Amino acid sequence: MEKFPLLKNKQVALLRADINTGTVLDIDLGIAFAKTIIRERNDVECGIYGSDPVALLSLDRYNISYY
Repeated sequence: MEKFPLLKNKQVALLRADINTGTVLDIDLGIAFAKTIIRERNDVECGIYGSDPVALLSLDRYNISYY
């Protein structure tokens, strides 16, 4: 697994959650959203995180076909 990125000045890490329920998305739905985002704009990457700041998955245009 990848370590949580060390952020430089004015950088942020993004965690996506469902605004209507306030709950974090499950991994399958997170992967589905990540694939949609990457297909629309292939110059981004998406990280799927668990309960600690360690990436469970890192998805980008090079590996989305595996998920």
